[in-house]
Amino acid sequence: MDRLRFGYYFISFCSIIKLMNCACTFPGELTGTWYSSHKGNVQFNSSFLTGYSIYMSATVSSLDFQCEEKDGDLYMLKATEAVFAFGNWIDSYLCIELHRVSEYKYYYYLGTTTNGDYIYGRSVGTAVTMSLACNRQTPYEQGTFVTLVKDGAVVEGLADATCPSSLLAYFYNVTITNSDGTSSCTGSIADGCSTSSTLQYTYNSCATSLKFSSGGMFFCLHSYNQ
Repeated sequence: MDRLRFGYYFISFCSIIKLMNCACTFPGELTGTWYSSHKGNVQFNSSFLTGYSIYMSATVSSLDFQCEEKDGDLYMLKATEAVFAFGNWIDSYLCIELHRVSEYKYYYYLGTTTNGDYIYGRSVGTAVTMSLACNRQTPYEQGTFVTLVKDGAVVEGLADATCPSSLLAYFYNVTITNSDGTSSCTGSIADGCSTSSTLQYTYNSCATSLKFSSGGMFFCLHSYNQ
């Protein structure tokens, strides 16, 4: 009788462990290399996000994260190694709210408000819950999502989308200005009529620093209305 009872508890305990380990996983089609409009190339597998660049540490340029907890589309990830920052060893947490557009395109919101990396850091050994780490107020501000595109999808034409109607026009005398407003050029042309999925710029005497695409071709990937 005792042996049977022990066997029942053992099987139940193993089942619980298996359920916990499998609960926080990414969609299978995310496996592979993706381009993030915020962090450049990153890699996904079933429960890890790797090669995620950071700036919070002078000695570590990127971190690997493991999925710790999932609630609907919201994921809380924990770095697989501590980093030395701000005079302490820090455990790093990353929150992302992930949304699917297609098998080649996703977008996500960063769910943490702390620092430029949007990473929640606490001294090693500190207990951290999803409500603590994922502290950004919802609903998220309009247009603050990050785009993810499957590696090679743009080149192969698998990520194209119809541009929004406001861009399906021919624009004359376009002014291109850098992010801080210190440099600009005028007289460029933007063609959104030739195809419905691209915007072709004809640069006019623009400095190289103002050219986001050497050939002036931009592909629409996702049109989103909030």
